[in-house]
Amino acid sequence: MDHESLLFTLPSGRSLGYAFYGSSSPEATNIFYFHGLVASRLEAAILATPALSLNIRIIGVDRPGMGLSSYQEDRRILDWPRDILDLADHLKIQQFSILAYSAGATYAFACAKVIPVERLKVVQVMGGAYVPHFHAPLFFKGFQQLVSGGASKLAGSALNSQWGTMARDPDPTKFYAAQEKELAGRQEVEKQSLKGVERIALFDPRKEAFRVDGKGVGLDIRLGSPDVGKWGFQLEEVVTGPGMVQLKLWHGGLDTATAPALARETASKLRCELQIFEDMGHVGIPILKGDIILKDTLAKMFVRETKIPG
Repeated sequence: MDHESLLFTLPSGRSLGYAFYGSSSPEATNIFYFHGLVASRLEAAILATPALSLNIRIIGVDRPGMGLSSYQEDRRILDWPRDILDLADHLKIQQFSILAYSAGATYAFACAKVIPVERLKVVQVMGGAYVPHFHAPLFFKGFQQLVSGGASKLAGSALNSQWGTMARDPDPTKFYAAQEKELAGRQEVEKQSLKGVERIALFDPRKEAFRVDGKGVGLDIRLGSPDVGKWGFQLEEVVTGPGMVQLKLWHGGLDTATAPALARETASKLRCELQIFEDMGHVGIPILKGDIILKDTLAKMFVRETKIPG
């Protein structure tokens, strides 16, 4: 069985693509991974080694229209929690946590709002990015201009024209060369974080996002863009804390994709923990701090109340 190319047919008939990384033990702790923008389930591979050492099974999931997952016309962010619950039921997982990176944050917040604490225990968000506030690196400049100009419906087709054909070419040479060129324009802290893991952490997940076309990527962009506006819920509606889902944000002090100030504002609205690594950028959080975040997730999942004598 190819653990990176798994398919589940949802009750609606759509397919959901997912991948397993880390431990295969029946006793493993289960954590669903929500990928960033223009990415896929393969992004979770960067956490395979620490997950294995901690007896954690990471389940990377493709959002609709990306990777192996069927496109879903007119989907909403609040549709995602149902997909995750259906997949968890299929895998016979009663309790789980969520780890989200970058644009996966919005979907993690939706799950924290909708899924009961009896199922969802912990939500961890790494470098949370929200499209209207997202300062795109060189690779995304074209789509950011479309979004800011109110033409987000065109962003998916524009990216597909620019990158999709290259990504689907049996010879990946041109695609990888284009990614290397984009990487060269990033800030130094990002290049250092990605050094040696460029393909597993960034290039391959991005390539897989265009497996079929750019429709899924385009809709992912539109759902958070200014001309769509609302997510379908407010951050203040997500209830966190003792007896509820435990939520924590992890952010880089040098993050130029989403400013640390926005992370502080988001944490305030969610009334949740925030950890800022002052010397980190955007992509470095899952790559260099993933083991710490996984350990923190375990600690939060299995915390037990201790009664003080007397």
